[in-house]
Amino acid sequence: MTQTKPKVSDLAQTTRLSVGMPVLFKSNPYQDKLLCHLVDANIAIDTAEFRSLFKKIVRREPIQILHLNWIHTYLKARNSLNSLYRFLTFILRLLIIRVRGVSIVWTVHNLSSHEGNYPSGLDRWARRILANLSRAIIVHCQVAEEEVKKKFGVSNAEKIFLIPHGNYIDLYENTISRQKSREELGLAETDKVILFMGIIRPYKGIYELIETFKAVGKSQNVKLIIAGKLLEAGDAEGIADAVKNVSNILFKPGYVPDRDVQIYMNACDVVVLPYKNILTSGAAILAMSFGKPCVAPSIGCMEEFIGSKGGFLYEPEQSNGLEIALHQATESSFAELEQMGQLNLAKAKSWDWESVSEQFRCVYEYCIRT
Repeated sequence: MTQTKPKVSDLAQTTRLSVGMPVLFKSNPYQDKLLCHLVDANIAIDTAEFRSLFKKIVRREPIQILHLNWIHTYLKARNSLNSLYRFLTFILRLLIIRVRGVSIVWTVHNLSSHEGNYPSGLDRWARRILANLSRAIIVHCQVAEEEVKKKFGVSNAEKIFLIPHGNYIDLYENTISRQKSREELGLAETDKVILFMGIIRPYKGIYELIETFKAVGKSQNVKLIIAGKLLEAGDAEGIADAVKNVSNILFKPGYVPDRDVQIYMNACDVVVLPYKNILTSGAAILAMSFGKPCVAPSIGCMEEFIGSKGGFLYEPEQSNGLEIALHQATESSFAELEQMGQLNLAKAKSWDWESVSEQFRCVYEYCIRT
C-alpha cells in the first residue's frame, strides 16, 4: 500500500532541508506552485538543470535530495544513437548521485513519454531504473501506485507515497462572469458549451474529438471550443480543415495567455479531456479548480479525480465511449452540470498547496532518516 498523507515531524520547524529540483519548463503551474510552497515549508530549493546539480553533488555541495519530475528531456536526441548515449549518461549520473549519499525522489507524472521523439525501449528502462534507484516515489492517485509497481518492478511499496495533486484555485484570475466571458467569445447564454483547452498533442485525441462531436453536437445550441497551442507541424491546417463548415466548433489556435484562461473556463459548461494515454492530468485539476465537470476516459487518475459524480467517464476501449459521454453531457441540464462542477470544486479545495508541500517535506524527511 502507498503511504498516504504523511505527517510532518517537528524537524520541519527547526531544520532547513536542501533539495535540488531541476526545472524543465519556463512556466508550469504545477512546478511553480510547488516550488513556492516548498520554500515556505523551510526547504532550500536549487532549480538548476540536472547536469549542473549533478556537478554540485559530485563537488559535495550541500544538496541532501535530488527530486526529479519529468525525465524525457534527459533522453531525447537527434537520433537513436545519441539517445542511447544520453540514456547511459543519465543512468550513470543517477548511480553516482546515490554513491554520494544523496537521496533521489521521483514524482511519477506519466508512465511513458508523451513526446515520442526517442526509442520507447530506452524510456521504459530509464523509468524502471530510476524507480528502483529512488529512495521515495510520489504518485497522485492509487491507480498510479499499482501502475508504478507493475510497470517499473517496484517491490518495496513502502517507498511509494500518495500525495494529492495541488489545485489551481487562485492561480489564474477568476473575476469575469459567465455572461461576459460568453460575450467575449460570441456565445449565447443558452448555448451548451464544451471546452478543450491546452497544448494540443497527438495523445490528447483532438481529431477523434472533432469527429465524435460532429455526430453528437448537431444542435446549433451545442458548441465545442478548441483552444490551445499546437506542437505538431501541420496540425493547424489539419484541425482547420476538420472543422471547416462546422459552424458550432470554434477553433482558437495559439497559446492561451494566463489572463484568458478565465474567459474560456467561465464560458464553458463542460471540459472535455479525450486523452488516449494519461496518468495524472493537470488539465483535469484546472477544470475542477474552476468548478467544471469533465468528460474523460476512465484511465489513470481520472476516476479518482473526477468519479461518476464529477463528470462523464467512459471506457477508452469502447468504440463509442466518447460519443456516449458527450451525449450524456449535452443532454444534462445546466443545473446538473453546475452541481457536478461544484462537487469538483469542493474536492479541489481540499488539495491546497500548503498541505501538499508539508507532505512533500515529510517525504524528504523520510529519505534522510532511512
